[in-house]
Amino acid sequence: MACEACQGPGAEHSARNHSPLRRYALQLSARADPSIRNPARMSGQRSAQVCGRCHGQRISAEVGRFLRHGDPFVPGDDLSQRSEPLWRETTQNGQTGLFAPRFWNDGTARLTAYEFQGYLQSPCARDERFSCESCHAMHRGDPRGPLRPDRLGDAACTQCHAALAGADALRAHSHHAPDGPGARCASCHMPALVYGLVDVRISHRIESPDPALQARDARPDACTLCHVDRTRAWAAQVSERWYGRRTVSSVPDAVPAPRSELARLPEVTRALFGGDPIERAIAAHALGRATAQAAPEQRRRALGALARVLSDDAYPAVRRIAERSLRRRLGEARPELLPLLAVYSAGLPPTRRAALLEPLRAALVPQAAQAIGPQTRSALQAQAVQLAIEIGE
Repeated sequence: MACEACQGPGAEHSARNHSPLRRYALQLSARADPSIRNPARMSGQRSAQVCGRCHGQRISAEVGRFLRHGDPFVPGDDLSQRSEPLWRETTQNGQTGLFAPRFWNDGTARLTAYEFQGYLQSPCARDERFSCESCHAMHRGDPRGPLRPDRLGDAACTQCHAALAGADALRAHSHHAPDGPGARCASCHMPALVYGLVDVRISHRIESPDPALQARDARPDACTLCHVDRTRAWAAQVSERWYGRRTVSSVPDAVPAPRSELARLPEVTRALFGGDPIERAIAAHALGRATAQAAPEQRRRALGALARVLSDDAYPAVRRIAERSLRRRLGEARPELLPLLAVYSAGLPPTRRAALLEPLRAALVPQAAQAIGPQTRSALQAQAVQLAIEIGE
C-alpha cells in the first residue's frame, strides 16, 4: 500500500516540503499541513472510510468504469459517493444471495476484509469522534495490528467507558474476575468469529452478547466460545439472569428441543462436528484458548476432540487451526505427547494422516466425539452434509 492510499495525492506535499524551514515551522506550530490529508485529523466517519476503502469489500454501480480507470476515491471524500459496502442482502445484476455466505444470518461478517461493515454496525459509530484511529495507528505499535500502544487491552474501550475502568466496576459489569479473560472487553463485545488467512480473528462489530438471539441466527456467541463445555441454553439462561436478555423460550427456534441429545451438547462440540468449514474452524480455535482454568475432564475431552478433527476433517485450513490449538493445549496438559504431533502434515492423504495420528488419538481417549451417542453422531453428520450442499462444498 502506498502513502497516497491513506493520505491523498502527495506531489504538492513533496514539493512544498523540500524546504526545511517549512517543515520545522509546521512541527513547532503543531498545525496541520494543508498540503496533505491525515486520517487522524478527519471526522470519525471520514477517517473510517479511508480504512474502509480496503478493509470493507465494496461494490460500485459503475464497475466497468471502476475497472478501466481505477478507484476515484480520494481520502477525505465521502466514500459512499463512489461505492457501497457489500452486505448479506446486496444484489448484483438482479441476483440475490450471492454474498450471503460471507455473513452470518444476522449480517455480521464471517470473513476478514469486512471490518468496515462491522464498524458501521457498531453503536460506537454513532459517536462522531469514533473511528478506526480510536484503536489503531498506522505508524505505531505492532505492524501486525497495528494497535495504538496507548489503547492496548481494555484501554481501547475505557477511553470512552471510563466508569468501567476500575476493578470493582469491571467485576460488577462482567460478572467475571477483573483480571481474568472473561472480563476483557473484547472477549464479550468483539468475539473471535471471523475467518481469514487460515486463522480466526475478532469481529469488528462491537455488540453485546445475546446467546438466544445468536442461536436463532445460527452464529457463534461470545459466551459459549469461552465456556466451551456449555450449551446455548445455559448461556441464554445466564445472560437473562445477569443482564435481563432474552431466554431461549422467548426466541422461537433458538436451540433444538430441550429433550434432544443435540440440545445437551456443548455448542462448540456441535459446531466442531456438525458445522460448516468456518464454524468448524472457529470451534477448533475456541478449544485452544484460555485453558489454564479448565477442569481436567474438560481439557481431556477438548484434546480428544481436536485430535479427531486433525485426523478426520476434510478441510486443510480447519485441520491446521486444530493443530495449533492441539499443540497449545498439549503443551499445557500433556507435554509428553507433543512428539506424537510432529508427524502431522496438512497435505497428507486422509488414510496416511489418520494412520500417523492414531497413536496420538489412542493416547487421548475417551475422545469427545466417541462420547456422543450414535443418534447424535448421525444428526451431526447429516447437519454437516446439508451445510456442505448449501454452500457448495
